[in-house]
Amino acid sequence: MAQIFAPNKQYSGVSAGVTFKNGIGATSDPYLIGWFKEHGYEAQEPKQEPKKKAKAQEDEQGKDEDSKDQDSKDENSEEDSGSAEEKSE
Repeated sequence: MAQIFAPNKQYSGVSAGVTFKNGIGATSDPYLIGWFKEHGYEAQEPKQEPKKKAKAQEDEQGKDEDSKDQDSKDENSEEDSGSAEEKSE
């Protein structure tokens, strides 16, 4: 959730549906964050690092599963080709 800082550091009230106390409010709505920035407020958004790391881990897990699937396919095709050779002999 982004923190929104009002130009008036003493402002307490509601602006654009966001409650402010002593000049600080909070919202996760991207539209409102942009609106506040356009109207002279400052917005401090949380860092997105944990999501990127989680995504990278998911990608790695997906690759591992793909390689396992490929290994299984390779083993099956070797078995199939071996049995074909045995049949032709």
